[in-house]
Amino acid sequence: MPKGKHSLELYKVGYRVNDAYATDLDLGSPSQLTKAQAAQFKTANSGAPPSHVSVKVGKDGVLNQEFNLRENDVCLLILKKH
Repeated sequence: MPKGKHSLELYKVGYRVNDAYATDLDLGSPSQLTKAQAAQFKTANSGAPPSHVSVKVGKDGVLNQEFNLRENDVCLLILKKH
């Protein structure tokens, strides 16, 4: 990787992150959503990246970054040079 500053976006789907099943359970699994519930559902499961940070890649081209992952999480990392 080219050295220097980069922006790192972490997109995630998993337990309580863009987790439509958990949101449905939290709402009591209604057979029909109210407008307020539909808005809450959309907000909780928007697909927006929960993390967007600036990182620095050293001269060796290596980025060291730790991520908390649960067993069934799925992640997409997008790294962009500044």
